[in-house]
Amino acid sequence: MYKADLLALIGRPDEAIAAVRTLDYRDRYPVHFDGIFLRWHARAASSTLELDEVRSRLESAAMKLEVYPMLDRAEILMTRRYLRDDSDEAIGSDIQSLACVLKSLPPAVTDYFRQLEFLHA
Repeated sequence: MYKADLLALIGRPDEAIAAVRTLDYRDRYPVHFDGIFLRWHARAASSTLELDEVRSRLESAAMKLEVYPMLDRAEILMTRRYLRDDSDEAIGSDIQSLACVLKSLPPAVTDYFRQLEFLHA
């Protein structure tokens, strides 16, 4: 997943997505890496089945958000925002929660997510 981040940062987003797609989205995520795996699997999903799996894992993670480190929380909330339709009423709550989490992290983290195009200004 970090390889995907690096590829995206150097302007090779298609290679980043290809790298993520080599992983089996059904495998369990390593402990403390839920955020980055959810973030990339949501972007790289190429079928309804994959997207449904990401959504299911994402909602499970969101229900226990407080157990995750702040960086994972940010990634989980960003992924929820990424997958939600703009007409979804819960989007405002996600945006507020994400803003609170990002305030607790160094500004460089927010910049990093913007450079990866997971977070919009």
